[in-house]
Amino acid sequence: MLGTIGLHMAAIAKPASRTVTAAINAQAWTTVSLPAEAFTLASHHGCIWAAGKQEMIASSCDGGKHWVIRHWHRRGQWIFHLAFAGTHTAYAYGTHHWHDLSRDDGKTWKHQGPGPIPVNYADFANRKDGMIARFKGVDFRLNGHGWEKLNLPKPKSKDPIKAQNPINGVAVLDAKHAAILYMNKPPDTSSRNRIVLTEDGGRHWLTLSLAAKLKPTNLTSFAGMYLVSGSSDQGPFLWISKDGQTWSKIHDGFISGLRQCQGGHCLLQSGWLHWIASAAGNMRATGYRLKTIPANLLAWAAAQNTLCVLENGIQCEAGTPALPDTLNEPVKVTTLSSQNVRNARCLNCQPPQYPYDAMMSGKTGTVVLGAIIGRSGEIRNLSLIYAPYRSLAASSMAAVSHWHYAPTRLNQQPVKVDTIIHVNFTLGN
Repeated sequence: MLGTIGLHMAAIAKPASRTVTAAINAQAWTTVSLPAEAFTLASHHGCIWAAGKQEMIASSCDGGKHWVIRHWHRRGQWIFHLAFAGTHTAYAYGTHHWHDLSRDDGKTWKHQGPGPIPVNYADFANRKDGMIARFKGVDFRLNGHGWEKLNLPKPKSKDPIKAQNPINGVAVLDAKHAAILYMNKPPDTSSRNRIVLTEDGGRHWLTLSLAAKLKPTNLTSFAGMYLVSGSSDQGPFLWISKDGQTWSKIHDGFISGLRQCQGGHCLLQSGWLHWIASAAGNMRATGYRLKTIPANLLAWAAAQNTLCVLENGIQCEAGTPALPDTLNEPVKVTTLSSQNVRNARCLNCQPPQYPYDAMMSGKTGTVVLGAIIGRSGEIRNLSLIYAPYRSLAASSMAAVSHWHYAPTRLNQQPVKVDTIIHVNFTLGN
């Protein structure tokens, strides 16, 4: 069960910020030597960020030449993920439920006490709306609610490693729109990779129908849009969408050798693209070319004209602008589909009885339930996510199990959806 997470501030000593100068080798790549081994890279506001062992967090805003150590403790935990939320807020997630927070754009960090178990992916639209993907599930905070848990279907493998939910990306656009990418790993080949999204702040989750030949492998967000990339029988593809309903395809000529997208950057076999979104919603691109990019990367990040990669340490190199002239114009897109979605509507939803003992003792609160609304509008797989009192939970479960909906429809066809139901118990007039 997961309710609202309380953040507990704890004072912790930290060393003064210091600068590390990278060593330039005989090659074009610049080798970076930091006080601790790095595990992840990220880009934010034109700077490259690195984090790793001993709670080390460092940044470079000059193409990887000089690095400022923002946070570092010799006996600290290991940091595996950095996430920036809006203009000034940043999160660091690591071992032993380690969770650090910065309110000044990464300049200083404070320990926040226990956080979620090891985080694979995280994305935030702002300080309040975000999503965290863990090994066995997703936590999301949308539309002003506290943290909630989304229970995910488990792969059929009996191997405990392979049975972990293979999430390969999350993206949050705003308080209502968020998406999750599921990757099916062998031996679970019974279903394809799929994208699950919400447009009402997490109350309902809809699976996006994809053609069998399309295999999405990467999901990210940029400038209020989803970016989904992957492979097909005709080569790599890149889709964009503002709402998860209408998707457009970037023409193949712009993404030759596409490997992965991360925020507003897409890594290619011989360089990378930097996307720029106009107020009208058009996508423009600038990009850079490199002679060689390692094939097997643990992490990568691009900022300004520099690409940094993590492979046996951090290496950075400035790229050469070398793209087709057409990339200086708004990118042409081809509309793939317009998903006609009609959300479920409750037809018979009798409120639960207020337990007499709870009412007389003044017990109030919100019960959070998880369920599936079937194709016929019936409630299935009802489960308790959070309840302040057992009596309120029992009353809610008994009532909601008999609710009936007009089902969600996709392109006029009924579909089953995951949903989160909030049952409020209040006392008053």
